[in-house]
Amino acid sequence: MVGYFFGLAYDKYRYSKNVSLKQFEYALRSTTDGVAIFNRNGELVYCNDAYLHNLGYKYEEVIKKSWSIGYQVDDIAVVEGKVLESLRRVGNWKGELFGVRKDKTTFPQEVTISTIKETGGFVTVARDITEKKNTERYIKQLANHNELTNLPNRRMLIKHVKKCMEAEQHFAILFMDLDRFKMTNDTLGHAAGDELLLQVAKRLLSFKSDFISVFHFGGDEFLLLVQDCSKEFVKVFANEVIDAINENI
Repeated sequence: MVGYFFGLAYDKYRYSKNVSLKQFEYALRSTTDGVAIFNRNGELVYCNDAYLHNLGYKYEEVIKKSWSIGYQVDDIAVVEGKVLESLRRVGNWKGELFGVRKDKTTFPQEVTISTIKETGGFVTVARDITEKKNTERYIKQLANHNELTNLPNRRMLIKHVKKCMEAEQHFAILFMDLDRFKMTNDTLGHAAGDELLLQVAKRLLSFKSDFISVFHFGGDEFLLLVQDCSKEFVKVFANEVIDAINENI
């Protein structure tokens, strides 16, 4: 009788354990984060579908292969250096690395690596943050550049001027706006006004050099920063800019 109840308890335990393992497997399949487990030699012993999808490999192409198959040379050096040091010291590391797909294209990842004390191996959870990085770049671009012309804005001009002042460098700022620009917008429409601004930006950019920078403050206001210049040069240069803007399209 005791053996009977023991058998029931064991079967229940085994059933419960199998259910837990199944739930664990389903969860790993469902997550969009790439999960991989490596043994103490750094060889892949398990990965989920997201890991394979992110890298563009099939399971048989990566199983028992080195962890380094998914990283570029520079990041392999990072892992072999500060990442392994962190794993030895605190048992985990979190940061950003570039993944390398089978087709050799790269993508940014947010990676968490943890040591598995019982086996001496480690588990890696990697999230593709390409969209996040693109959004960050777009926000930074908007913060420092005009959305229409893509020219540096007022914030960038201030940074450039500060650098000139810190270097005690001679510089001049030329400000220009367009006569009757509002009339152009009102009579021909904003699409025509935008095209006019783009043409002006294009002409001003033709003067861009190592010591001449072009900025768009917004609307029809543009500035040129001229570094290492004399008063005589600025006078001549200003007339050249005016002539270039006044040319018929």
